[in-house]
Amino acid sequence: MKRILIPCNFSLHSERAIKFAIEITHFSEGELFICTVLPPSETEQSPTEKASAIAKTQDQFVSFIAQFDVAQLTVHHTVKTGKITTCLLEVIQQDKIDLVVMGTSGSRGWSEAFMGSNIGKIVRTSPVPVFAVKSNTTINQIKNIVFPCSINDDDSYLIEKIKGLQSFFNARLHLLHVNTNPRRDNQAGIQRLNKYAEQHGLRQFHVNVTHNAIEKDGIMQFAKEINADLIAMGTHGNRNPGNMYVSSIAADIANYANILTWTCATEASES
Repeated sequence: MKRILIPCNFSLHSERAIKFAIEITHFSEGELFICTVLPPSETEQSPTEKASAIAKTQDQFVSFIAQFDVAQLTVHHTVKTGKITTCLLEVIQQDKIDLVVMGTSGSRGWSEAFMGSNIGKIVRTSPVPVFAVKSNTTINQIKNIVFPCSINDDDSYLIEKIKGLQSFFNARLHLLHVNTNPRRDNQAGIQRLNKYAEQHGLRQFHVNVTHNAIEKDGIMQFAKEINADLIAMGTHGNRNPGNMYVSSIAADIANYANILTWTCATEASES
């Protein structure tokens, strides 16, 4: 987690994301890449007006960032024009970003036009892990991580990322399988989770099976019941534009859960 991207529209949600990203950056000795994307109404103008809007945004950023403790950090600020998701994916590739930290209000998603439903789009398409920050959060608060498991044998890449996440926070993993079939015995799921954990060499974990007709609801309810600090999930990381509009459990969790979430592509990016 060395090169961290934070989308910034100068809102309270952006402030929370930046605070969390700063703490991670201090700990990992990394760099901050902060990106402001101007909405279409401010970019469909004459070249002079467009340049003025960008300059105004850059001045606003200078005042905005002054409230944070970044004196010992390397901070890059970029103003992009165009569609938010497309711009962020470009920054991820161009600046070799390895983590995105985004602010969101949680249960209702982002209310501002700048943010819209873009947390879901980024989660579905990002080739690097994404934190969705819902409230003021610190590294020391994260002690219990819920990891909903697909129990696939080819999860090696995701599991290595999960191990790194667990080590970074020095937290306990709660492996979770949501049983959507009320007639299916939970014991078989528990056995599969234990085998999965042993196969991948996991440590400091609990295995859990819960019943719920809707997987998303089962995950969020379980996280609430154990007072979890973070939900970590795998996603496809498909950057095909058509995939931005396809439903995804990980995207729904990131958008609607009331706690910090982390998502990661299940396979390494080829770029």
